[in-house]
Amino acid sequence: MLQERYWYDNFSYELLNVFEGGLSL
Repeated sequence: MLQERYWYDNFSYELLNVFEGGLSL
């Protein structure tokens, strides 16, 4: 389950970056 947890955290991190990037623009 650790792998799944890592995938979820990484996905959330990427999504947050895209969201913040959109706001900065």
